[in-house]
Amino acid sequence: MYFWIASLTACSPAPTDKMLFDAATDSANAALTPAAHQQAATLFYKVYESYPASSLAGDAVFQSAKALTSAQQLQQAIERFAVMREKFPSHKDAPLALFLTGFIYNNDLQDSVKAKEVYQTFLSQYPAHELAMSARFELETMGKPPEEVVPKVQLDTSAHGVHH
Repeated sequence: MYFWIASLTACSPAPTDKMLFDAATDSANAALTPAAHQQAATLFYKVYESYPASSLAGDAVFQSAKALTSAQQLQQAIERFAVMREKFPSHKDAPLALFLTGFIYNNDLQDSVKAKEVYQTFLSQYPAHELAMSARFELETMGKPPEEVVPKVQLDTSAHGVHH
């Protein structure tokens, strides 16, 4: 796979935005390791860098950020989500990029201050978005232990053959 991608990017004439995007998609779909996700992220971002006016550029930056998340390169992912929102504010995935930024801050980096700021921005910019309820839930449960968030399931141990 790597050889094919390397030859694709080295060939003349230059690969088109669609060729690069398809190669990045193939790489992302085949990625099983953080390094492979990192490689996919690099390829997706190359689409944006090489063809910033392409109709695929916004998708490429978004997919690059998602691949970086899979590679556990969380700060880089946050930066790419920010690039995506800044350069492509009307892109269909711009709200999701903002939400995922808050999610990474809250759930992966445990930075509740930044997470709260991002979720509040999300709710002010996209109050009717399908993820607005999730953003509110994240804000309401921020900092609470899981046992307070998820209702406890009471098991009737006698019904399972366990006797005390």
